[in-house]
Amino acid sequence: YKTDGISGTIFGDLSGLTFDNGSHGTYNVDYPDGIRPVGGAVQNLSYSGFAPATYGGAGIQYEGTFGSSTTPGKLVYLAVPFETFYPESSRDSLLTRIMEFFSIPTTIGDFAENNRVASVFRLLPNYPNPFNPSTTIAFELNNPTPEEVKLIVYDLLGKEVVTLVNRRLSAGHYEYQWNGRDRNGRPVPSGVYIYRLQMGKQTKTHKMTLIR
Repeated sequence: YKTDGISGTIFGDLSGLTFDNGSHGTYNVDYPDGIRPVGGAVQNLSYSGFAPATYGGAGIQYEGTFGSSTTPGKLVYLAVPFETFYPESSRDSLLTRIMEFFSIPTTIGDFAENNRVASVFRLLPNYPNPFNPSTTIAFELNNPTPEEVKLIVYDLLGKEVVTLVNRRLSAGHYEYQWNGRDRNGRPVPSGVYIYRLQMGKQTKTHKMTLIR
C-alpha cells in the first residue's frame, strides 16, 4: 500500500505515497495492478519493496507520437486508482506533477490581480467531493451589470467534458449540479476533473473527484 517516485521522472521527488487499504475513506485496493513501460514509455512510480522489473510498477509516463500519428502527445497512467491515494496532499502532489508534465499552469498569479478577481466573483468548492453520482458547484457574482458567464467541466487533458452555464447573469449566488455525464449524456469514468468559471477575461478553477 505504498509507492515511490522513480528518479528522473515526473514523480522523482516523491516517496512514501500511500494508497487505501480500506480504512482511509475510499476502498481497499487489495490487488493493485503492475504495469511495465513499452514503446518508449518510462516507469515513473514503483511499489515500495517490489522491483518493477519483476512485479511491474505503479505508473508510467510517455511523451511522443502514438501509432501512425505524427502529432506528439503525452500520457500518464497510474496502476492504482488516483482517488485512493491519501492524504489529500499526496493526491495534490501527484496531480501537480502530472499537470506540469502536460504544461497546464499550476501557479497562482499576481496577488493584486487575484484580489480583483475575487472581488468580482467567487468560485466555491463543489460538494460533495469526492462524489457519486452528482455534485453541486456554487459561485457568487458581484458584477454591477449582467455579464456573460461560463461554467465548464474539463478532464485532466484540458478536453471540454460539458458546459454547465453559458449565459448572461446578474450578481447573486448560483448553484448548478453536474451528474458525471458529458455533453452527450454519456457517463464519464472515475477520475479528477477541473471545473472553470469564466466571466469576461477572468477565470477561476477548482478540481473535483468522481468515483464510480
